[in-house]
Amino acid sequence: MAVVMQPTQQNHDALGTDDRLVRGMGISANEILEHLRRLTQMYYESSEVLLNYPPDSSLLVNPSIFERFVRRSLGDTFNDLNLLRTWDVGWNGYDAPKPEHTAIEHARSWITGLFQTVASLGWIKPNVTGGPEGGVVFEWWYGKRKLTVYVEEQSIEYVQVWGTDVDAKITDGAIASMSDSREIWMWLIGLE
Repeated sequence: MAVVMQPTQQNHDALGTDDRLVRGMGISANEILEHLRRLTQMYYESSEVLLNYPPDSSLLVNPSIFERFVRRSLGDTFNDLNLLRTWDVGWNGYDAPKPEHTAIEHARSWITGLFQTVASLGWIKPNVTGGPEGGVVFEWWYGKRKLTVYVEEQSIEYVQVWGTDVDAKITDGAIASMSDSREIWMWLIGLE
């Protein structure tokens, strides 16, 4: 049976449905429903929509949608992490050790967890580079604030810089949980 949209009798500017059989016109109701399902799925896959939701993927009909969103949003960061695997000793022109495989994996796990925790607040793509001791360094700038996170094989530490001049306040510490990560992210974007 075809479903036809046509003006209502009461208001010619409004459209109503007419599910009477119309020969040679339209597509089946099942095809319309399938098209609507696909459009709805595409809508909920868009990053603009997902950023308005808390990082609880159970709210989504298909949990793999959030996983694809994470991969798409962190794709450049994951590529940067993979490139670190190709660096050799002395990559910085001095004696810096090559980034360690376990530190890179730890960094990948941490940045994924951070994204899942703070995506609803807004995401800023980090600068990714090697650390001075074989770890991974993430850096973000937001206005005058700078956040640097050092991920080693067994630890994660941060440095917060509160301004651009040489007298700017600087704080540092260890990140022991995603709660700590969220707290420093909120500082970075000015929501602390």
